[in-house]
Amino acid sequence: MKKIKLWLSQGSSLVVSIIFSTIMGMGVVGILHYQYTTHKMNHKSFEGNKARYLAESGIQIAMDELNTQSIPFSGTGSYTWANSGSTYTLNRSDIGPVNIVVNYTNPNDVVIQSHGTYQTVTKGLEVHAIKAGTSPIHPIFPGAIASMSDVVTMSAFTVDSYSNGIYNPASPGYNGHIFTKDDSINLKSGAIVRGHIYAPPNPAPTFSTGSPSNGMVYHTAADEAASNNCGGSTGEFSTFRPVAIPPHLLMTNPPSATLSSGGSYGSGHYIGANNLGNLTFTGGFYKIDGNVDLGNGAVLTVQGKSDIYITGNLDLGNSATIVNYTLKADGPDPDALPDVDQVFTLRIYVDGGLTFSQGNEVNMYCSYDVTKLQLYGCGSGHFASPAKKFNIKNGGAFFGFVYAPYYEVEFNNANEVFGAFAVYQIIPKNGSKIHFDERLWGIIDGVAPDKYGLSGWNEI
Repeated sequence: MKKIKLWLSQGSSLVVSIIFSTIMGMGVVGILHYQYTTHKMNHKSFEGNKARYLAESGIQIAMDELNTQSIPFSGTGSYTWANSGSTYTLNRSDIGPVNIVVNYTNPNDVVIQSHGTYQTVTKGLEVHAIKAGTSPIHPIFPGAIASMSDVVTMSAFTVDSYSNGIYNPASPGYNGHIFTKDDSINLKSGAIVRGHIYAPPNPAPTFSTGSPSNGMVYHTAADEAASNNCGGSTGEFSTFRPVAIPPHLLMTNPPSATLSSGGSYGSGHYIGANNLGNLTFTGGFYKIDGNVDLGNGAVLTVQGKSDIYITGNLDLGNSATIVNYTLKADGPDPDALPDVDQVFTLRIYVDGGLTFSQGNEVNMYCSYDVTKLQLYGCGSGHFASPAKKFNIKNGGAFFGFVYAPYYEVEFNNANEVFGAFAVYQIIPKNGSKIHFDERLWGIIDGVAPDKYGLSGWNEI
């Protein structure tokens, strides 16, 4: 009897063990299935996000075509569009599979559809591109300088403006406005502002102008002729938006190469290098990890419209040059400026600092169109330690604009720049000059009058 009981006891234990093992096995299978399903869903979500970024980049390509080409989609720009009537199509593979279809039936309300594919997932977007009005509401560049901090100019600083793409030093414009979000604008001896200087009404602003040790402010040519100092005014500009790096520059694929002297590079993801010699970007979209440092006298040749995102610093050595233009086939006239055929738009985004050294030539032959060179400071700048800086040194040629809300900008003695600055702080030194391109005045949230803005953003 005891043997039977013992056998029953052992059998019961075995049954319990089998049941327990079965339950555990089912639990493990369930957990594995859940993890597999979760992983699959996460992977799909990752693929979906990547596909959406590609679709967004397609929208940006179409918007860029609308806002930079006098006859959009004609094939004379940087992209080759296929058309059927008023419908235009473009397929891109350099940044990933992107298909863009544009309905240009109504030029004032252009419908853009973009599909991006990442591995097995495709995402689509549809937007309406509406022409902006002609009255500036929230200009990015309200004048030559828009600063979050005090503005202090050194001796003999001059700021003025020009319109219609023509600068005549004998007849300057009087829209070279200076704005500060802080409460002080200090013009040193000999400084001349041809325009207004503005500070917020609260607290009461301090304007250092008009005395023998301070500069002068002229609203009109008649004011200057009569040495009539107009002083400061209360006024504000719209708060800066942080810089958003375009989605098509946020490349996650591994870098394909390290930049090297003498190299030629198409669109893609690369690693930067120091003391580079001559190199060529054939045009397109670039992400560069680390620094891009051009050595003294080096030439960066840009052969097509380019967007460049640099995660480190951009530094140009003495007399280094960025050539973003082509010459006509008959070559330059030896007794005149080069006979320029085409100037390519260059947009540069940097997470670090930027230095243009002595004798640099940047966007030199743009016919005073400063939008051909756009510099964006993406870092935290003033709130970092040390603060990030854009430094434009003397003796060069600079035509462009700087949008860097958290950066300090400094340009050295006797430097002459054409464009505008929207920054945390700016320090123009002795004898430096800023000529404000009034065409920037109309840029509203990045869209100029008679240009296109986005409306009706929908997934399809």
